Amino acid sequence: MRRSFPYAIFEILFWATVAAAFKITLKYFDFLTMLFYSSLTAVTVLFLSLVIKGRLAELSRCRKGDYLRSLGLGFLNPFLYYLALFKTYAILKASIVATKGKIFSFTIDHPLGILLALTSSVIWALFWIFNLKDPRAVAIKLFWNFLFSFSLIAIVVLIREAPKPNLPGVVGAIYIGIFEMGMTFFIWLEALERAEDTTRVANLIYLVPFLSLLFINILVGEPILFSSIIGLGLIVTGIILTLS
Repeated sequence: MRRSFPYAIFEILFWATVAAAFKITLKYFDFLTMLFYSSLTAVTVLFLSLVIKGRLAELSRCRKGDYLRSLGLGFLNPFLYYLALFKTYAILKASIVATKGKIFSFTIDHPLGILLALTSSVIWALFWIFNLKDPRAVAIKLFWNFLFSFSLIAIVVLIREAPKPNLPGVVGAIYIGIFEMGMTFFIWLEALERAEDTTRVANLIYLVPFLSLLFINILVGEPILFSSIIGLGLIVTGIILTLS
């Protein structure tokens, strides 16, 4: 736990900021254009990390099955996962809770957004389960996953229309590409692979919504709902019980 804990905390702090970054960037881009530029940034960051570490030669040592695995994993995440996630943020408020505290009436204002949010969670879980079974080095498999995924994203975006850049949107997408996708994925996988008990480390990810609420309130100006505080309080309690 001690070896993986610093990686996990560093990762959580960055991931906590990206919900606010999503909403701000979506003021300038639609969700597909945001995904295009952020994915391009992530691929570039991962490639540069391989250059700096002198590991480019390892990219060509993958077998045919490894490329097929990366194509499948890349389709799950970033491609499918971020299509669902970014569309969710385009529909919903960043801090929304399904019932907005209306527990007894259980009315859902944006069923598509809620469905996409739930779907993205399932895709996320499947990706990490399958990815941990991939024996390749973290940096190598992530680069190929993201490269194949970006190719799929580029095809979808360019068929629709060529993305039109604007400075605020590009800056936001670059931030997302670095701190949501690129280096943070690498850091999180390092944390899981260094952990003696991956379950305990993985549970720390549930701190992200708690911290995200603060950034969303400060940077985006969305109010923090009382129901959100109660729900996140239960999550934190569960994490404490798990770690004890």
